[in-house]
Amino acid sequence: MLICHGYFWIDKNGDAQSGPAAVARLQAARREWSGYLDETAICRVIAENRRIESMPEAKSTVLRDSQITYGRKQGLMEIRDLLNQSYAADVRDYDYYPADSLTDCCRSLWKNTL
Repeated sequence: MLICHGYFWIDKNGDAQSGPAAVARLQAARREWSGYLDETAICRVIAENRRIESMPEAKSTVLRDSQITYGRKQGLMEIRDLLNQSYAADVRDYDYYPADSLTDCCRSLWKNTL
């Protein structure tokens, strides 16, 4: 039995989908970003995040546009969360946005995580 509680997929139109098909889409998107988390992988994530953040929907205050932007980041969200945690002001703080302001390949990430 597959339990899909709490998992959803945001499609290219910003609509949320749930259920086994949504879980499969999310897993496929994450698979594209799987592998060793080295400097090259981090550079790819930062570049893709910057590309998505430069799109008109990312600058919009309309909820559907925010959902579309989130949907484009679904596959790289775990790595993006790692970047956010690494660049948080304090160990106990969580800020959703530091990854959106990174411009280089995070060569200092390794120092931040130690």
